[in-house]
Amino acid sequence: GVQTCALPIYVLDETRAEQLMQAVMHLADLGVDSSARLDVLVETGMMRPDDQALVRAIAAAARDLPSGLPALRIFADTDEVAASKMIDLLAVGDRLDDAQAAALSAHSRFGEPGFLVQCAGFLMRLGRPGEARTAANDALSHSSLDAVGRRTSHRILAAVAVRDAESADAAAGLTQSWHRAERHLAECASAADGLQADPHDVWNLINVQLRLGNYARAFLEYRLDESHL
Repeated sequence: GVQTCALPIYVLDETRAEQLMQAVMHLADLGVDSSARLDVLVETGMMRPDDQALVRAIAAAARDLPSGLPALRIFADTDEVAASKMIDLLAVGDRLDDAQAAALSAHSRFGEPGFLVQCAGFLMRLGRPGEARTAANDALSHSSLDAVGRRTSHRILAAVAVRDAESADAAAGLTQSWHRAERHLAECASAADGLQADPHDVWNLINVQLRLGNYARAFLEYRLDESHL
């Protein structure tokens, strides 16, 4: 079940519909069902009854996943928010096989490439790098994938390439894998998408460049990273 914790205090003012919906949804994520507070929004036509029922299902699943999952799964078949909540709860519950299957299914239904990125991440945690590479590459093929999703996909592909390099027998395959890791880490460290470079990505890139004997390039990356400190 969900661990008990001190809940934030919300003043559920029914005249502020958006704040009310956000507060009730946040409580649902914590396993607290305050969906009755939404009655006035349903009665005035500001919210669909199905959306209120979804809040109840999320709260029930967050409180006890095995008993609440069947109802949430029904919503997840047609509602993208429900699918996302279900995937998160499965992951938190350490049901990674189910989480990756749900993420792949959600992508096939809704076409949102972010679900493929999630799927790739779960596959890496499950020790299935080949499938993770396929999912991450598929995600990157979608022009609608946002900057965070692109960086995460490149990070996953870099991790797969490093694994390949560390297990390669032939020198040619080893070098090719390190070059692939360098290319993906360079994408992670780039500010082209408007994201600030993560120091871990920069240092991983430097490490790969040193492995390849690209000392001048590694030194340049180091100097660039220092200039942003």
